[in-house]
Amino acid sequence: MAHTPQLKGLVDDVENLISLPEVVIKANELINSGTSTIDDIAELVSLDPSLSAKLLKLVNSPFYGFPAKIDTISRAITLIGLTELRSLIFSASAVDAIERIAPDSLDMNDFWLHSVFVGLAAKHILDDRKMSEQLFLMGLMHNLGIIVLASQCRETSARIRQTATDTGRPVFEVEKEVLGYTCTDISAALMQRWKLAESLWKPVQHIHHPDQAGEHQRYASILNLAKRLDDCSEPDSKRHDSATLSTLQMDSELLRAAGAEEADLEAVISEVNLGCLEVCCILYPGAMMVY
Repeated sequence: MAHTPQLKGLVDDVENLISLPEVVIKANELINSGTSTIDDIAELVSLDPSLSAKLLKLVNSPFYGFPAKIDTISRAITLIGLTELRSLIFSASAVDAIERIAPDSLDMNDFWLHSVFVGLAAKHILDDRKMSEQLFLMGLMHNLGIIVLASQCRETSARIRQTATDTGRPVFEVEKEVLGYTCTDISAALMQRWKLAESLWKPVQHIHHPDQAGEHQRYASILNLAKRLDDCSEPDSKRHDSATLSTLQMDSELLRAAGAEEADLEAVISEVNLGCLEVCCILYPGAMMVY
């Protein structure tokens, strides 16, 4: 039987294999300092051509919908703000970091499409510019633990998923039974190591049980709702399953906790599907996905 890894050891091991670029760490420090100017931060980010290109593609995409083209990092920062910039920097860099350990056994197109869908859906559900990009970051990162577990403990990961398939139980329940923690616990622990705020990793940690997230319950509920909305879409055609959507629309407790309206859910799915592929291909250029 495969060895069951401890959560801390698992994150320690993977942290030695993946790391965020130095420019991301320094940009985060500059933003936190409160004394740095937009030009200071723009100059630093511009030192990484790949990151700069991704950021400019994102701010010029339907993700933001600005009417005129934005061609400089400083202009992008002026328009979206420092908090949003930090979220986009971490989003773009996390994709590159996690790709370095992704096992061949996982379909990374499907993985990133799901993650981007959840991030965009969470952003649409909240509809609050101040927090929406941070919710996008949470959605994008909530499943990073799947990659970590599959890369470090392939046999255990495969056994968990096979058990879930054979029994019809949620994967996170089998993870908890086998490991003592879930893949979203891994994701949250990795986000902590990357020095992201508790307001970002706590909702991810409690995405399956938002009522345990304390003061972060609303954002955990939004992530839970966004994740379940993705389950309402066919994996190949991305057409929503009306029966599943109807069940979700009747979950008044979750809708209330997330601050969402039953009548808006179908519109969220449609809106997210329109921009999901484009955003995914910006963050993960190797994606070749067909709806």
